[in-house]
Order: sequence, then structure tokens, then C-alpha cells
Amino acid sequence: MITKYFRRLALLVWLMSTLTGVAQEVSFSATAPKVVRNGEQFRLTYTISGDFSQFSAPSMDPFRVLSGPNQSRSSNFEFRNGKTTTSTTTTYTYWLQAVETGSFTIGPASIQVSRKQSMQSDPVEIQVVAGKASQGTRQPAAAPSRHATSSASRPANQDVGEIGDESLFVRTEASKNKVYIGEQLVVSQKVYTKVNLAGFGDISFPNYSGFWAQEVDIPDRINLERVALNNQVYAMGELKRTVLFPQKSGKLTLEPSKVEVIAQVQRSQQSRRSTGDPFFDSFFNDPFFNSRTANVPVNCVSEPVTITVLPLPEAGKPASFGGAVGKFSISSEIDKTSLNVNEAITIKYRVSGSGNLHLIDLHEFRFPHDFEVYDPKVNRNITTTANSVTGAVTFEYVMIPRNAGIFTIQPVELAYFDPAGERYVTLRTETYEITVHKNPTPDSDAMVYSGLSREEVKLLGEDIRYIKTGVSGFYHPDASFFGTRAWYKWLVLIFVIFLILFILFSIRRKNRADQAGMKNRKATKFAKRRLAQAATYLKANQIESFYEEVSDALWGYVGDKLNIPFSVLNTEQVKEKLASSTVPDMVIERFLSLVAQCDYARFSPGDLGSGMQAVYSDAVQIITQLEKYLKKAA
Repeated sequence: MITKYFRRLALLVWLMSTLTGVAQEVSFSATAPKVVRNGEQFRLTYTISGDFSQFSAPSMDPFRVLSGPNQSRSSNFEFRNGKTTTSTTTTYTYWLQAVETGSFTIGPASIQVSRKQSMQSDPVEIQVVAGKASQGTRQPAAAPSRHATSSASRPANQDVGEIGDESLFVRTEASKNKVYIGEQLVVSQKVYTKVNLAGFGDISFPNYSGFWAQEVDIPDRINLERVALNNQVYAMGELKRTVLFPQKSGKLTLEPSKVEVIAQVQRSQQSRRSTGDPFFDSFFNDPFFNSRTANVPVNCVSEPVTITVLPLPEAGKPASFGGAVGKFSISSEIDKTSLNVNEAITIKYRVSGSGNLHLIDLHEFRFPHDFEVYDPKVNRNITTTANSVTGAVTFEYVMIPRNAGIFTIQPVELAYFDPAGERYVTLRTETYEITVHKNPTPDSDAMVYSGLSREEVKLLGEDIRYIKTGVSGFYHPDASFFGTRAWYKWLVLIFVIFLILFILFSIRRKNRADQAGMKNRKATKFAKRRLAQAATYLKANQIESFYEEVSDALWGYVGDKLNIPFSVLNTEQVKEKLASSTVPDMVIERFLSLVAQCDYARFSPGDLGSGMQAVYSDAVQIITQLEKYLKKAA
């Protein structure tokens, strides 16, 4: 009897443990369209996940309540790892109708979670506009892809409804219409529609001449959302978003975009009769169920947009200003401040912020003359977000002190223009004092060179020295070397060596001080290096990387060769400088045409891989021709 009792008790404990559910966290939300037309019927839904005891709806004024609350409830049971999880979702749906225009707020609804705890939903803001009723102003059922194509065309019987200019169009929108040179702005290409969309055909976007462009990654599948424009309700989808940096002042025009939109329109036959229920009407009039629809290609062209670009003010411009525009900060760090002669030291400068980071180039470095400084390692970690270009640029220098003493590394200045405050800002890093000690071991201050490999050193130890068979000259042990002919020869030789070393070090120091001359001499070398990298991308068929590398090779070459700072490098400057260097107009036009072709290929859709070999060959020929003419001009 006792054994049977314990068995039943154990079975009961096991059942309780397996059927015990995990408590569900309660969530409460409200959803409704943000924009509706006056007289339009729409749905307001409250969704509650979890258990609650009471639902209290807010006042729906000034909207007219057509039906509701319509309650529905669903439960989900999941058995995992010996435990049962139960989730419950309850929805309350209202069908409302807008009766007047304006912006209105429906207050929060409330539920009772427990005796001591209640919860509220967020208020719902709805804008009512005086738009006309039209097909497609409800939330569109289709969310087409940017790259989708359709073979559908206008049916032969021409029995489809007309699509007016106000029902479907493409629009170019800029975040700012007045900016300074180098100030970033966001440009979006958007489609507005009152009809359902099936996809897109040919798309042509402008190349944004006069701007440095950086495209923002957006999903290929367009998400259509209801918006209000000119007191009308539209479904809006973003086709392309780009961050632009103007490179010259004046009025710059954003050329129109050309987009072929595949629209779904109803045929001119009588449409399905209304059932009186807004839900069933919208459901059965959907193109999926309604066969009386046709796909019609519509060519849409946006209006050009003019951007007023202001020049940067001359008043208050710092001498160290290099073209940075935005909001930045600068910091520095050094790995050691006390070391021995011939030991390496590393110093890093980091510029971070938002703006034209691709133009940041710290060049006002003043290192001690007793330090041997190597070329910096530059790391650009730049990210293009939805509304700006942000990131950081790091300059890492490795230096080796050649003499002992106490040295000072002067602060580095970063001057930039803040367009929000319309003023120049100058930032400085901290000053570093470096103590360089003599090496503790003798002769360690001298630089050690080795002209023999490990194998050659090993071979010397195994060789048998040559046995001289002749008789060498004899010298008197008391004879003095001073004043002899050999002494004078050594004196002259030492003087000549010292003179040569002095000239070499003077030339080297002069070349280091001449930044422009150094860039001029290395321009061809850097261009060849970039073209070699472009050839690698060409073989790998990496189209965007190829055109970007060719563009950098062309701009970098003329910038270094003509001593034009990257911050002011543009087509007008290059054309003027090349013309003054007696470069033929035909060569200049070929250069500018190739640069424009590369920029167009980087930021325009389509397959441009077929012309990559020709672009590469043209880039090599143009740089070779420019090198020939610029050498003659020098």
C-alpha cells in the first residue's frame, strides 16, 4: 500500500514538472497607418502578447468608429526539454473612418496585467489629408525589387485605365538645398505611387557631376510606406540613397533620374461590386484575385534639383586648414617616451568624426631632425550610414632616434570647418617629450651593417687561408706613420668621404623638406602600384573595386604631379594646371573623359564589366603621355 502511494506521488510530481509552462512576458502595442485620406476607412489594431484581465480602449475622436472592437485570440503550445511553453496573443481591431483633415492623436489603451500592475500602449499619431480617392492608396500589396524586370507591356486591346502624372512619378529629394563646399548632404531617389507596382525596367541615375559621391547600401527589395505629399496620400519607396560632398561653389544641378516603372492598373471593364465590408473589398480587389488587371510600363523622369554651394569663408581660416568640413576630433598616443639610441618608437594620430573623412590628410608633422622617420601607415575606417559618412582615419609613424638627448615632438593641428556653427575649429594633440639614452654597451651607438649572408659567414670559417709565397716589405719598429705619404693619402681619402657623406645627407634632408618635390618624384611610382592593383581586380572581375582603383590612380597621379592638395582637387583645377604645363587639349580631354567614365561606372547600375580592359589600357596610355609632356614642361 505504501509502495503504491509513493508511485502515485512520483507520477504526480513528474506530470507537474513537465506541464509547468514558462511565464510569458506581456507586451502591448498599437498599429495604424500614419497617413490617411479624409473619408478613408482604415484599421486600428491593438496586439497583446501574454495574459491580462481587462482591456480599456481610448476615445477614438475625431474618427468615426465603423466597427469594433473585434476580438481574436490565438494560443501556441511548445514542448521542449521536458517543459511546456505557452504563448497567447490577443488582438482588438477597430475599423475607423477619417471625417476631418489635420494631425490627430489617439490616446493609449490600457490593460490590467495583475492586481497591482497595469500597462498602456503607445499613443497613435495619424495625419489626415484632403486627398482624392484613388486606386492603390491603401497599403500596397506589392513590394517590388529595385532590379526586378518585367516583360509585361500594354495589352493589345488598350482597355486599361489611364495613369496620370499625379498617380505615379519619381522624385529627387535632397536633405539640404544650401551647403558649403565639402559639406555632406543626402540625396534620395524615390518613387511615389497611387497604383500597385509590379517591378521596374530600365533605370538611369545621374552621375552627380561636381560632387564627390558615396552610395548608401539599401535593401534591393523596396519597402513601400504610406506618406503624405502635397495633401495627397502616396505609397513611397526609396530607389537609391547617396551622400554627396560638393567640390566647387556655385549653383550645381542634380540631373533628372529616368526610371521605367511597371504599374498594375485595372482594365476599363466594370470592377467587382462592393460588399460593404472594407476588409473583403480590399481583399478581393487585390490583383492576385482580380484577373481584370494589366501590367503597364510607365517612363518616369524626375525634376532636376538645384543645390546652392557656398564657398568657405576666408575670415578666420587657419593656416593649417586642409579642406576638412564636418565635425571631428583628434587624439594621439605614443608607445614609449624613454628609449635608447637606434630603438624604434611608434606614435599614432587618430582623427574621427563625421564629414569628408576621405580628404583628411595630416601633413604638418614636425619631428626632431635627429629622428629617422618612415612613411606613415594610414588606415581609413570609414562607414557610410543612412544620413552621413562617419568613421576614423589613423596615421601611424615609426621613428628611430640616431642621437642621445631630450627631444620634443610638437603637437599636430587639425583645422576644420564646422558648417553647423559656420566657423573654423582648430584642435591640437598633446606635446611629447622623448628621452633618448646612449646604449649601455660600447660601439652599440654605431649602426651595424652586414654584407654577408649566414651561408657566406659559415664558409669563411671552413676555408684555408691563402699562404703568401712572396716576401713582404719590412718596416723599422721605431718608424713614425705621421707625415708619411700613406698618411697624407688617408687624410685626403677621409676628407673626400666626409664631403660625399655631407652632400648626400644635405640632399636627403632637402628632399624631405620638399614635400611637393617628393610627391612629384613618386607620382609615377604610386600610379603604377595602383594600376597593378587594378589589374588584379580586372582578372578577378571585381568591377567596382577596379574602377575605384583606376580613378584613384588617375586623380592621385595628377594631384601629386601638379602639387594640388587633395582637398581642392577637381576637374577645373586639373584642366587649368595641365593646360599651363603645355599638355595638349586632346590629352586633357581624354583624361577627364576617362575619369568621368570611372565615376559613372562606380555609381551607376548595370553590367560594365565588358569595357574594363579598354579602360585599363587607356589609363596606362594617358599616364604615359602625361608623364612625357610634364617632364618636358619641367
